[in-house]
Amino acid sequence: MNEYKQERMQNEIHHEIRTMIVDGKINDPRIYPHLTIMHVKISKDGSQAFVFVSSFDAGKQLSKAVEALNHAHGFIQAKISKKYRWKHTPRLFFKQSDALSKGSATIKTIENLSE
Repeated sequence: MNEYKQERMQNEIHHEIRTMIVDGKINDPRIYPHLTIMHVKISKDGSQAFVFVSSFDAGKQLSKAVEALNHAHGFIQAKISKKYRWKHTPRLFFKQSDALSKGSATIKTIENLSE
């Protein structure tokens, strides 16, 4: 898969999953609208997509949300496949990312140092 197509697919998957979360289209109470899709990385052969999810409240709530997203991967993948009609829609794997909580902690540390 060429880089342009890979990047375009990553952006479209990112957008669709984010929209589904915000609009509440995934009916699972563990998935809350404040989840952030940090990054989507598609494998070179296009068969897999790793979706990195983060939130300011990293911990058990985020772990449960990622678990719920992995449980709903078939539903999410089907919606994406139906919308874009790609020859092969990558299988989705959701991974937890602590980027937002770590960034928030770093900012708080810097603010405390400047006081």
